[in-house]
Amino acid sequence: MRDDWREQRNQIIGLGENSFKKSYYPELQEKLSELETSYKNLKSIFDNVEDGIVLHDENGCVYFHNRQMAGIINNSEDLAEEKDVNVSELFPDERDKIKMQGFWKEVMGGVPKIISTALMPLGSEKKIYVQVSMNKTIWYGSPLIVAVIRDFTERKSFENQLVKAKEKAEEGERLMTAFLQNISHEIRTPLNAIMGFSGLLTEDELTSDKRNDFVSIILKSSNQLLNIVNDILTISSIETRQVKQNLTKSNVNQLIDILFAAFKEEADYNGLELKYHKGLTDNSAEVYTDTIKLHRILSSLISNALKFTKTGNVTFGYDLKSGEEWECLLFFVRDTGVGIEKDRQQIIFEKFRKIDNKIGILNRGIGLGLSIAKAFADIMGGRIWVQSEPGEGAVFYLEIPYKPIYEGKTMENKNVENTSLILVAEDEEYNYLYLDELLNKLGLNHIQAKDGKAAIDICRENKNVSLVLMDIKMPVIDGYSAAQKIKEFSPKIPIIAQSAYALEHEREKFRDVFDDYLAKPINKEIFLMTLRKFIDIQNGY
Repeated sequence: MRDDWREQRNQIIGLGENSFKKSYYPELQEKLSELETSYKNLKSIFDNVEDGIVLHDENGCVYFHNRQMAGIINNSEDLAEEKDVNVSELFPDERDKIKMQGFWKEVMGGVPKIISTALMPLGSEKKIYVQVSMNKTIWYGSPLIVAVIRDFTERKSFENQLVKAKEKAEEGERLMTAFLQNISHEIRTPLNAIMGFSGLLTEDELTSDKRNDFVSIILKSSNQLLNIVNDILTISSIETRQVKQNLTKSNVNQLIDILFAAFKEEADYNGLELKYHKGLTDNSAEVYTDTIKLHRILSSLISNALKFTKTGNVTFGYDLKSGEEWECLLFFVRDTGVGIEKDRQQIIFEKFRKIDNKIGILNRGIGLGLSIAKAFADIMGGRIWVQSEPGEGAVFYLEIPYKPIYEGKTMENKNVENTSLILVAEDEEYNYLYLDELLNKLGLNHIQAKDGKAAIDICRENKNVSLVLMDIKMPVIDGYSAAQKIKEFSPKIPIIAQSAYALEHEREKFRDVFDDYLAKPINKEIFLMTLRKFIDIQNGY
C-alpha cells in the first residue's frame, strides 16, 4: 500500500510538473500545484514541532515522518523519506515489539493509546526513553496510525536521580535516627558508670583494691565519653570544611611506641598479642606530618582491631614505599578477627555506619571513627582502604606522603634539657595539679603562673625558663596576648598552647604565635609526645 501511494503521488506530481506545463488544462495544473504546496507546508510545520511525528500502518511500515522522528529513527536528521523503515526495528526487546504490535491493532480498532517505552535508534546501542501518543487517522484515503513521540530520556535520567536522591535521603534519615538512638545509649552508659562509682568512692568501708577498681572504671568511662564528644565535634568541623592540615615535626617511631603503650593493657586484658613494626630508623623517622590526625587515625584502627578480634593478635606499623618520583609511608593495622564482607568494605567509611551486631560481638561506638579516619587521610593527601575476608581477619592500610626532616643525618639536640625550667601558665588549680603530676613523673622542673601578666614577668626575669605551657583563657592578660609579649623579648622560647578550644578552626588563629597545641582534656601520651618535640626526655609514663 505504501509503494502504491508513493507511486501515485509521484505520478501526479510528475504529471503536474511536466505534462501539464504544456496542457490546455491550467485549472487542473493550478490545483496540483496547490496540493504540492500544501504538502510541503504541512511537512514544514511538522518539521518544526519539537516532538517526533510518524504515520505508519498496523504492521509498523512508515508512510510519513518529520525531521525529529528521523533523529529518533536513526539518530540523524537526513533520513530520506523514501527509505523503507519499520517502526518495529526500533524496539530492542522482542517482547516490547510484540506488545506494541498488539497496541497497534487496538488503535486501528479505534482505541487511542498513550504509553511509555524504550527505543533504540538504528545504528546505535544507546536506549532512549519516549512517551508515545497513538491515534487512528486517514492518509490519502488509507487508515493509518499517527504517533506523536516525545523523547524524555533526560527527564527519565532526572527522575532516576531523584529516586536515588530520595533513597539516599531516606537511608540518611534512617541512619540518623539510629545514630540518635545509639548516641543516647552511648552517652548514658559511661555517665552511669562515672556517676555511680564516683558516689561509691565516698564510702568508708571500701578496700584499697576496690577503690582502685572504681577509679579505673571511672577513667575508662570518662575516656569513652570524651571520645564520643570528640567524634561529634570533629565530624561537624569536617562537614563544614573547617579542618585543615597542620604539618609539624614528628617522629613516627615515637608515635608507634606511644600507641603500643596506650593499647598494650587493653590487648593483654582481652588475651590478645599486640605487636608493632617500624620501617625506618629513628633518624629517618623524623618527618613533617599532621601528628594529631595521624595519631587519631591509627588509634581508631587499632581500637577497632582489638574490638573485633576474639583470639590471636593485632599487629600495626609502617613501611617506606617508594616509586620512581615519590615516596610514602604505608601504615597498616592487621588483625585475626571476624573480617568484613566484600559488600561492606566501602560503606564502613561512611558516617554512622557500623559492623552489624549479628556477628556476635558487642558493637560499641557511634559509627564515626572510620568516617573521620577517611576524611583525615584525604586532608593529609593520602588514602585509606581495607582488605579482608569474612572469618580471616582484616588489614587496614593508610598511605600518606613521606616528608623527611633529617634525611639520615644525625638528629639535632632538643631545645630544652631536663635541668631547665618549664613555666606552666594555668589559673585553674585542678588543671595545674594534673600537669604538675605529669611533669613530676617525667622529672621536669616547673613553676606556675596564675595569670598572663605573671607569665610575662617570670619569662622576662628568669632566664632559665626554656619552655612555656600557656593556657589560652587566662585572667589579667589572656594567654594569646601573653605569648605575643613573651615572643617579643624571647622569640626562641617554645610556647605550647593548652586550651579547651579543640576544633581545627579554633586552633588556626593561634598558630602564628604558639609552637604547638594541646587540647583539653590533655591526654598524657599526647602530652609526652608533644613535649618530646622540644625536650630531651629519656623516661616516660
